[in-house]
Amino acid sequence: MQQAYLSAYGHLDQFAGTARFSTWLTRIAIREALGRLRTRKRRGEVDFDGGAEEMMMKDRPDDSPEDHAQRRELGGILESAVDALPEIYRVVFMMREVEQLSTQETADVLELSEEAVKVRLHRARGMLRDGLFEKVDSSLGETFPFLGARCDRIVAAVMAKLPRRSGN
Repeated sequence: MQQAYLSAYGHLDQFAGTARFSTWLTRIAIREALGRLRTRKRRGEVDFDGGAEEMMMKDRPDDSPEDHAQRRELGGILESAVDALPEIYRVVFMMREVEQLSTQETADVLELSEEAVKVRLHRARGMLRDGLFEKVDSSLGETFPFLGARCDRIVAAVMAKLPRRSGN
C-alpha cells in the first residue's frame, strides 16, 4: 500500500479526472500488487508473514476456545478455496465480496466491462461452491459416521417398549 500511495503521489499530475480518484488509486494499488506477485513468482519467494491469519484470528470477548478454533478452521478452509481460484476470478471475487466494491467500481479498476465483472463473479462463486462442496462431501463420512452399535441399542429399546401383538 505504501508503494501504491507513493506512486500515486508521484504521478498526481497524470490523474485526468475521467474516473473517481478512489478508482484511480485502487488501480495503482492493484497494479503494484500484481507486479510484486509476478516478481515473487519469478524469484520463487513465499510469503510467511501470516498477516491474513492474524487478522482473521481477532478474538471476540465472548468467544469460547471452541468458537475461536472453529472460526480459525473455517477461515482456513475458505482462504484455501479462494486461493485456489484462477487469478482473474479471485481478483474480482475479492474486490466485490471482500472489499465490497460495486460492479462499476470493480469494472473501472480492472478496466473491464460491467458484464465481464458479473460473469467472472458468477464463475468465481460457482467454483467456490463446487470446491467447498467437494471438500465437505469427502469429509461427511468422518463427520457423521454410522454408529451401528448405538443404532442397534436404540432399535432394541424401541422394540422392547412396543406392545406385543398376539398371533405373530
